[in-house]
Amino acid sequence: MRNLIAVLHAMEPQVLEDPHFLERCLILDGVPASVSSLDLFQSIVGVQTAVLATWHGKEVSVRTSILDGVAEGSARRCTALVLRSLVPPQYILADQDRDFHLRCILIGARSGSTISQGAHGLCDMAWKVLFVRAYVVAAIVRSDREAGVLVYDDTESTELVARRAPPLMYKLGLKLYDSSLFPMRADPTDRDACMLRRLLPPCVADGEESYRHRVLLLVGMDTQKLDAAELAHFLQFEADLVHAAEAVIIHRSEGLVVVVLGSSEDTTRLRQTPEETWIRFFGQKPSCANVYGFGGPDISSEQKKKEQQHQPVMTMGDTAAFQQVRELREGDSDTIALVHCLIRFCALATPECVLRSGFPERCLLLSGVVHGTTLFDLSARLSAFGDHHVSLHDLERKALVVFVCWDGAARLLREPQDTWKGLGFLECTRVPGAAEHAGVIVQEVMDQLLQ
Repeated sequence: MRNLIAVLHAMEPQVLEDPHFLERCLILDGVPASVSSLDLFQSIVGVQTAVLATWHGKEVSVRTSILDGVAEGSARRCTALVLRSLVPPQYILADQDRDFHLRCILIGARSGSTISQGAHGLCDMAWKVLFVRAYVVAAIVRSDREAGVLVYDDTESTELVARRAPPLMYKLGLKLYDSSLFPMRADPTDRDACMLRRLLPPCVADGEESYRHRVLLLVGMDTQKLDAAELAHFLQFEADLVHAAEAVIIHRSEGLVVVVLGSSEDTTRLRQTPEETWIRFFGQKPSCANVYGFGGPDISSEQKKKEQQHQPVMTMGDTAAFQQVRELREGDSDTIALVHCLIRFCALATPECVLRSGFPERCLLLSGVVHGTTLFDLSARLSAFGDHHVSLHDLERKALVVFVCWDGAARLLREPQDTWKGLGFLECTRVPGAAEHAGVIVQEVMDQLLQ
């Protein structure tokens, strides 16, 4: 009861404002691990909210549980912040069943101890000590090795862990937190963040300097069947790395894998791993792209205000101008006309990307976009090089990518062709005529929208 009150206070604090809320409450015992709080909410008529907590078999007083639960919820705030810092925002944003925290195993190190062997050590401990028999989606260890988290595909994988873990973990100098007591709500700022920040744990994204040159984006692996524990084992024993990898994060729906290595030297070593070694374990060698500029460049408020004065606020709607741009987009055939069309489309969606200074240095033309590659796929994969906007011509299989900062374009241009293929296109070049025509094209689009 105390745990349920703590979770309720974290998720729906306004419910406790009613002094008689207990008269409206029901406690359901024996809820299967496959049932989420959203399932309960949708299945029972008249329910205001529903929360879940792991049963530990202790009887407590109901009256004292309310006060103790609220107090404990506040006391757990520091631990909740640690757990949140280890979890990529994209996981929480995609959590439609609101049971993500029940799929996590949060590990902490006792005084004087640390989590050894990084991501592989976490996965190995879960298999040999906690007897969890399921695919791991993510294994993440904080850089100080004092906290780590394992994420699984479903709640059934972690159902029994909380009951048997404490005595087993104590011998290893570790402690396991009951993750059911740390529900996570999506942060509105995460929805507006660039794709790359959503793919990375906040502890990595916010510590950009310390993680620079150590974060890799792997493209081309079968993420639907990939086990993070298997990849962590590969990095530990097959890739000839000097230090243990700190994190292996699989984003199944995005088709991407994020790896945080122990040093910049290991980045070079992983890139040099023979193709035969990758094929032997995973059937193919993925493309590896270095991740830089997690948050994109800072833009001063003065610069933002200056840009807004020259740009009317607009959205992509069913306007006549949008229809004209769309018709041009479908009809263009030669390269120059196609480029003009893509710039128009970009200017219509995000005019500030085109109007900002240095447009020719910030934009690239991608040719030979692989069939089946969507606009979302391209954007997610290119997020490794910085914040950007992409326009895709469906018929010609060409795309225009405009980075917020010029160095993102420069890095992508320097990548070998094999990396481009892994990202979903065959060729990457500077945009012909970008300097001469971009300003005129944007002005034309603006004029059409304002008519």
